[in-house]
Amino acid sequence: MMFILYMSTTKNIDLKYKILIFIISVLIMLATLFVKQHVILDLISGNILALIVFLFIKYNKKIVIKTKKLLRI
Repeated sequence: MMFILYMSTTKNIDLKYKILIFIISVLIMLATLFVKQHVILDLISGNILALIVFLFIKYNKKIVIKTKKLLRI
């Protein structure tokens, strides 16, 4: 889910790649359900957690700057 959110906000990637990434990511999420590794509640709570973390990082530029300095990107 985090990758879907990140790719949806990136401007320099073609729409066809964004759609492909969305489809593959959703299929991965569904695959974990079908092989009985997780239940629906895990999927829902994981997506909510990913959204919260994504929004927190998106609107907190200081964290992003410090992380880039730490990783030397």
